[in-house]
Amino acid sequence: MYLCFDERFILLENGRVKGGGVVLNPVSEPLNKELKLKLLDLLLNKDFLNAFDLLKTLIKKALDCFLAIKGLN
Repeated sequence: MYLCFDERFILLENGRVKGGGVVLNPVSEPLNKELKLKLLDLLLNKDFLNAFDLLKTLIKKALDCFLAIKGLN
């Protein structure tokens, strides 16, 4: 399934509408609840610069941790 931010969607089952909504976060990130809510709030308010900064910081921390485990830093 491919989804884009702010795209509308409809869920169907056997040709019947089950629900629908708007895509807030098309990327599945392994975040704890507090960070996920912060990210979704930033995306909902279309504050893309701060959302990107949050993701950039989280990815850097994860990469640093991975490199430390592998002894590469």
